[in-house]
Amino acid sequence: ARVGEQAVLHEMMREFGVQIFFFGHDHVFLDEVVDGIHYALPGSCGAPWKFGPEITGYRSYWSDSGHGRLTVRPDLATVEFVSQQGTVFHRFTVEPR
Repeated sequence: ARVGEQAVLHEMMREFGVQIFFFGHDHVFLDEVVDGIHYALPGSCGAPWKFGPEITGYRSYWSDSGHGRLTVRPDLATVEFVSQQGTVFHRFTVEPR
């Protein structure tokens, strides 16, 4: 969030009140909060993750396969990380500002 183009995007998200930034490509689940913004990587339905924190820089993540689920209501947004077996193993919510 603080390097190169990412730093520019991060500052824009702070300015405009973004609370969740979904991104993809890496085959893990990740929920890392920086300045109140959830950087959420909603999993992998495919290939297993084979890289450690020394390569990715991720401090903690879940390597399970599965998917992310987003539920939006007027008063609350809920993000759930769901395993292939259907178990919710991580959940977070945000309220409108």
